[in-house]
Amino acid sequence: MDEKNFKHEMNRANVMQRVEPGRQDYWIGYQRGLRRAFQDEKTGADKEQRKWIASALRSVDGQRRQRGAGYRDGLKFGK
Repeated sequence: MDEKNFKHEMNRANVMQRVEPGRQDYWIGYQRGLRRAFQDEKTGADKEQRKWIASALRSVDGQRRQRGAGYRDGLKFGK
């Protein structure tokens, strides 16, 4: 992902947080996934990535599930 697409998606996610307040946690996770994909962090990335994605699948907490799903989708967009 180039910087132009990264900035565009981050801006879109910021707008969507305000437009869809019920999905705010999804968009927070989405932004984190985008940053992870764009910056391609190396230190601790695999462990953190597994934790966030697991949150999307297994958590009983709706907020964590939304953030995990957003993270997964943001990460996919960036790849």
